[in-house]
Amino acid sequence: MSGIRRFTFQGSSSGGYSAVDIALHDLAGKVFGVPAWRLLGNKQRDRLIVYRDTTGHPDPKIYGARMKKRQQEGFKFFKMDLYTSMVADKKDAVDSRGVATDLGLNYICEIIQGVRDGIGWNAPLAADHFGRLTVNGAIRYAKAFEPYHLAWAEDFISAANWRGFKQITGSTSTPTLTGEALFGLEEGYKALIDNPAVDYLHPDVTCSGGMLECKRIADYADANGMQCAVHMANSPVGQLASAHFAATLRNFMVLEYHAVDIPWWQDLVTGVKIGLRRSGRNRPGGRLRHSLSEPLTYRITGEEAGLKRTGACRGKTIMGNSALYGNWG
Repeated sequence: MSGIRRFTFQGSSSGGYSAVDIALHDLAGKVFGVPAWRLLGNKQRDRLIVYRDTTGHPDPKIYGARMKKRQQEGFKFFKMDLYTSMVADKKDAVDSRGVATDLGLNYICEIIQGVRDGIGWNAPLAADHFGRLTVNGAIRYAKAFEPYHLAWAEDFISAANWRGFKQITGSTSTPTLTGEALFGLEEGYKALIDNPAVDYLHPDVTCSGGMLECKRIADYADANGMQCAVHMANSPVGQLASAHFAATLRNFMVLEYHAVDIPWWQDLVTGVKIGLRRSGRNRPGGRLRHSLSEPLTYRITGEEAGLKRTGACRGKTIMGNSALYGNWG
């Protein structure tokens, strides 16, 4: 991998490097007859709590009802899209730069309150997609969010601006999180961890360098007392790779599951179903295959991998599979 690392950049353009890493972990796992997580280290857990985004709505009651529906489906961790544009049609809510005024922030906070009314105050609630903010603008938003006890506020500014994030984090009690678009421990994450600039990190196995690089990032963060939420807004293969990676983390928080509302997602692969309540037998190998003839369709069938409702907390969890596409083994 060192031979192609010099061609990587920050951002999703390094997805090719990550894809090679994921494929090699799958192949190596099949050769040695072990799950992909075993190639990264010890398994810390058999189940992973997942969250899913919920599309926004400017009406607090409607947004609260949408989030309540997620809760009724069994999800225990939530994230809301909180676009500034949702209040742009209100008089004097947004300035010429597209940033919320103090009045606009009040409207945005009413939306958060609507969601809190829907899911309650015990449920972890994160927020994302605030728009293009400066450091000072981000501090205004973060301080306005403080009464709502967010799990985190995501990507206020560019993740590459660790000095700006450090200033934001030090100015508010709202936890900060970033990292989904960064590549590599040394190239992207180390400054955020060393300084420290954010409360939590957000690595993505399909963007940040694959399974091994993300494990390096997460372990370095753990050694410095920082937790990781795992970003995932990609394919079924990426989802399963993320589950195997997350299973090995001591500092794991939650894994994103972005495709609940995408009906064609399961047509991208054939052979194994990622369902909502299925788990599988423990064995190496696997049957998940990419459907190259139908690149925009996908499917996950069978019991080798999937999402499972737990008995105690009744939250959605992912059961991973062998190599990438078998079982936990």
